[in-house]
Amino acid sequence: MSILRFALLIGLFAIVPCAAQEEATGTPTTEKFVTVYDAKIHYVEAGSGASVILIHGLADNVAIWDAVIPALSAKFRVIALDQIGFGRSDKPLLNYRVSTLVDFLDGFFSKLKIERTSLIGNSLGGWVAAAYALAHPERVERLVLSDAAGYAALAKTMEPRALRALRVASRDDIRYLGPLSFHDKRFYQDVDAAFKERVTAGDSYTVGQLLDSMIRGDDVLDNRLHAIHQPTLVIWGREDKLIPVSFAERFHHEIANSRLRIIDNCGHMPQAFTRRSGSVIISNTGRTQNGAIASWRRSSERCAKESRAEKLAARKKNEKPRSFGAPWMLARCRRWARLFSSPTTARATSPPCFKPAASSCSTWRR
Repeated sequence: MSILRFALLIGLFAIVPCAAQEEATGTPTTEKFVTVYDAKIHYVEAGSGASVILIHGLADNVAIWDAVIPALSAKFRVIALDQIGFGRSDKPLLNYRVSTLVDFLDGFFSKLKIERTSLIGNSLGGWVAAAYALAHPERVERLVLSDAAGYAALAKTMEPRALRALRVASRDDIRYLGPLSFHDKRFYQDVDAAFKERVTAGDSYTVGQLLDSMIRGDDVLDNRLHAIHQPTLVIWGREDKLIPVSFAERFHHEIANSRLRIIDNCGHMPQAFTRRSGSVIISNTGRTQNGAIASWRRSSERCAKESRAEKLAARKKNEKPRSFGAPWMLARCRRWARLFSSPTTARATSPPCFKPAASSCSTWRR
């Protein structure tokens, strides 16, 4: 599955799923290519039914969704694409801006004959999702905006050092951005591994063009979000130091049909702590499906049993259990429940497979 990668500013951390959770419902993932405007777009697809599109962020690719796709594909047709200029998609020398990504996303939907869909995007992906909903409202069913960029104030208020570091051109940039992206320092200690990912990604030109566009204020969402009427879930890490939680409140205030969920003790990438974060927004009623909740609980119980047995065996050997052995493994047994539950149930529960620590995404509130 996915390897350890460092996703900076508008991206996520790819998670290595645990063996216990590989039993989670889902269908095999198929890798495909499609030609859009004479450029090859790489994507992965799994499942059937109503479609859900996963949009990655800056300096990343489809691999960031590996931990989410199995659960979603049990009920939906899930498609995660490498946006133009990223991953295994072509990287033409364009003057990239968000409207470029929106045009290619629309062409992608036309090629796949997708008439209407739900969009889930993190940061840059959230900006693209919101911009697409504004440009093509008839093709969007629902939205999830996770720690999304898009406001002009972001570039204006960000520290100059942070803006320079977002190009991820050196190990120092990674060291600087790690504490801004993650609440738990264990997630950004392996600077060398993160830098190797950046060296081989081949998307530095795209990253630079998009950052220049953001600084210019191209395609910003200011004074436009009132036109979004689709049911929208705004998810944010309370400890996000790249895009502060004040922007989450602004999205929620300006999108009339939206719900806000703020996750305590969590940074810029909430999806890094769950396999289930997207599936709760797709039901026709806007609430979680009972079957999905039951499936999550069964999976959590299986994970809990294995974890308890493992910890007991480790104590006998006077060793630490495997779930404590690698920092990115801490997140693998996280569960969010009831993201679209009633207003009175605004607190999510973490499964007993890993006791929430002070540095983990353990609770969230409206």
